[in-house]
Amino acid sequence: MSVAIKKQVLIIKAEGDAHTCADIARDALKKLVSSKSRTVVRAKLLPVFASVYAVSMNDGEGKAKGTKVLDSDASAYEACRKALGRTIVHICGAVSSSGKVEAPAKLTKSITKMIIDSGIDSAQFNALLAAVRSGVEFK
Repeated sequence: MSVAIKKQVLIIKAEGDAHTCADIARDALKKLVSSKSRTVVRAKLLPVFASVYAVSMNDGEGKAKGTKVLDSDASAYEACRKALGRTIVHICGAVSSSGKVEAPAKLTKSITKMIIDSGIDSAQFNALLAAVRSGVEFK
């Protein structure tokens, strides 16, 4: 094995390890702020991300009027914006172009498979959804 190839593979592994650490941190943040709306989560995290990435905040203009936004001229703007965006999606879920929150695809596929494999009928399915809805409480 060449040293050059091994070096590149080690870099890829470090990226994967960093990604795992970031997901662990996002999970911890989710526990701290998950009961909040997307707007509240963003408002709470924005100043912290801006501080950590050393990006100043400005008053929003246009549709962002009345809110704070990241300074797009800052050198770390893109990195901060992407990290904040990924974190908000991790905590609150993705939002479609229509503005609706999307269910996590992996979870949806798993649940759908379990329901199909169970062989329940329509009435049992409706009862299952009602039971799940009443049994889940968001903090």
